Amino acid sequence: MGGPKALVEWNGKSFLEHAYDVLTTAEFSPVRIVVGAQVESIKHRHPRLRDDMITNSEWKRGMGRSLHVGLTSLPSKADWAAVILVDQPLLSPKAVVRLRDTAASCQNVPRRPIVTASYEGRRGHPVLFHRSIRPDLISSLSPDAGARTFLRSHPELVQEVDCTGLGDPTDVDTPDELRQLRTN
Repeated sequence: MGGPKALVEWNGKSFLEHAYDVLTTAEFSPVRIVVGAQVESIKHRHPRLRDDMITNSEWKRGMGRSLHVGLTSLPSKADWAAVILVDQPLLSPKAVVRLRDTAASCQNVPRRPIVTASYEGRRGHPVLFHRSIRPDLISSLSPDAGARTFLRSHPELVQEVDCTGLGDPTDVDTPDELRQLRTN
């Protein structure tokens, strides 16, 4: 992409600003922004978000390492952790709110401690993890993979929530995908 995805511009905001706004609009707090490549450029560009940034010095190892850094930085009393990716500029706060409301309806430790969005029957982000499951998730993470393996290994723990029409979880990974997004 020619630089960190966090700084890519879309609709007058960087991908990072959009992701942050999605979570804060959905009233998630605290928000943790895990940054790796070009940390100083990102901090310089987004001084208002600096206090919420956590550096993943092992970012080259993969997204599993970033997820580990983010999850372990949360206060232990935080009931739910919402995970979104910075390269999904069409993700909507409405999807996060729908998942948050579903999670809030669970009393104490929920029967299904993972709540994930689905769009037209396909799982996507956001994903919410209850604090009761975070130690097992964290210990299962490999540096080069996110939570996908854990989710597939434990389908009995996952509650899917239909978020069709509440944004789009499509990743933007290449300049061609960004151009296509801009023309649509």
